[in-house]
Amino acid sequence: MPGSTPPWFIERFQLPSGAAMSGGKMYFFVAGSTTVPKNIFSDYALTIPLTQPLVMDAAGSAPQYFMEAGLYKVLIKDAANILQHTRDNIEGAAGSG
Repeated sequence: MPGSTPPWFIERFQLPSGAAMSGGKMYFFVAGSTTVPKNIFSDYALTIPLTQPLVMDAAGSAPQYFMEAGLYKVLIKDAANILQHTRDNIEGAAGSG
């Protein structure tokens, strides 16, 4: 099943101070878990898995990714690997990213 995402979607993250989360990292797991990774992909057809974690650029922007169908848990950590945000039960609706 092909993926979908809004065109030119840019996801930016900030530290609590308001500074860009430069070098921040995104980890993707099966919902409810922090030990069972769940794939994300670089292409709409969901054929090219991305290596995790996704690393944010200097502006705190995450690279574009596509999610397969099913529920995810996403952990967002800063460059020092300190947990900043957690979201559970995010639905990857036929590859949204």
